[in-house]
Amino acid sequence: MAELDGFSFLEHMPATWSPYFSHVQMLFAISESDQDVMEQTREIVKVRLSAFCSLVAAFSSLQDRNWVFRQRDYTNFQVRHHFASMMFRREESETLYIILDRPNLLTESLEQMANASPTSLLHGDLSVYFEEETAVGEGVLREWFYLVCEKLFEPGRKLFVHSTDDDRRFTPDTASYHDENLLKYFQFAGRFIALALKNDVQVGVLLDHVFYLQLAGKRVSLEDIRRTDEAEYNSCLQILQLSREEFDKADLGLTFSVEIEDNLKKKLEIPLCEQGTDLAVTYDNRESYINMRIENRYVTLIKDQVSQFIQGFEEMISVPHDVFFNTLNPEDIDCLLRGKEQIAICVDEWKSHTAYVNFKETDATIKWFWQIVNEMDQETRRKLLFFWTAYKYLPMGGFKDFPEKLTISRNFDHDRNRPLPMAQTCSSQLQLRVYSGFDVMKNQLIYVTENWISTGFGIA
Repeated sequence: MAELDGFSFLEHMPATWSPYFSHVQMLFAISESDQDVMEQTREIVKVRLSAFCSLVAAFSSLQDRNWVFRQRDYTNFQVRHHFASMMFRREESETLYIILDRPNLLTESLEQMANASPTSLLHGDLSVYFEEETAVGEGVLREWFYLVCEKLFEPGRKLFVHSTDDDRRFTPDTASYHDENLLKYFQFAGRFIALALKNDVQVGVLLDHVFYLQLAGKRVSLEDIRRTDEAEYNSCLQILQLSREEFDKADLGLTFSVEIEDNLKKKLEIPLCEQGTDLAVTYDNRESYINMRIENRYVTLIKDQVSQFIQGFEEMISVPHDVFFNTLNPEDIDCLLRGKEQIAICVDEWKSHTAYVNFKETDATIKWFWQIVNEMDQETRRKLLFFWTAYKYLPMGGFKDFPEKLTISRNFDHDRNRPLPMAQTCSSQLQLRVYSGFDVMKNQLIYVTENWISTGFGIA
């Protein structure tokens, strides 16, 4: 039987195959006593990696996590995601209704989630409404996740800041250090990100590498800094690589202290050790200085924020936070939070997963539509996709991982005051009128992609 990619093999796997998972575990256990047999076993697994991963995902339980973790070199994203998903608490509860005013989206979301029990959040039956809007359903829920994260990670809010070298990634803002008014938002952020992961919603933000390491309970080293702030890495490395003569000649004038800004933009000098502001950095103690500098800047100044984030996240899972984050690779977290962002949205794939209601593929309206989409840049395509489905980032499997086919239906409403396209995100349906020409239709589509988020119109 030919190999099948990803989880497609699962569709062909009968329940009677469950004993094979135990057999595979026994084979690995036996192989551990003989290096040559183990190498042969690994080679077999490599050849049938898709089938192996599908077998593990189909028939393993959370109790098998340690065994799977030992074989993680032979697991794929789907297996690791499968185990992470099992770590969310599963408890029955009544539906949680969240009713929000768009202008106060973040504050009201925080208040209502703070008053909700973790049990009600984890039941998975969330129903989100926006005041004075009739829309409800999965599309509105996805929109809520995305828009709240957009507000939560907004620059200038003094909660999170962009990573120095990658503005898609975020880490807690050191300006919120010991600010009690801001710390409550980090517990909310932990809850919210966990809830988004549980519901498989790509919220569009990525975690900074150093932030991820702390969530995974790992120590932050100088080499780790390279992935988040290369300038700081190079500065520290340059100090360490100086010879004694070069160091003395450079006369750096450093002390065991760092300068930071508080949330009022006031400069503060923070000692790295007792009497650090008076202790000069020398050739002999420079390594200690670098270690303390890294620890302070990337760990100490955000430890309270990280602690609150972890507290909120752990309310949603049944295992310690470091177990959850070590189950997944950093790249896995990226995929879960931002989907297939690195892969361009393919219009041909989009078309192949779109059906038509009261339209034919040969109609001028449909031909114009896809011509317009072809002319859009990637960001505008994402905005249109979000307007249509409340998915801005494609799931890992692309359009085929949508719960149902997208549809374009004909809008027979002849009201001239409502010429814009409409969308029912809960069913991934885009409603188009029959426009008088290509340019008219293009202007209407561009208008909704650029303007609908701030007003909420057109979503149902």
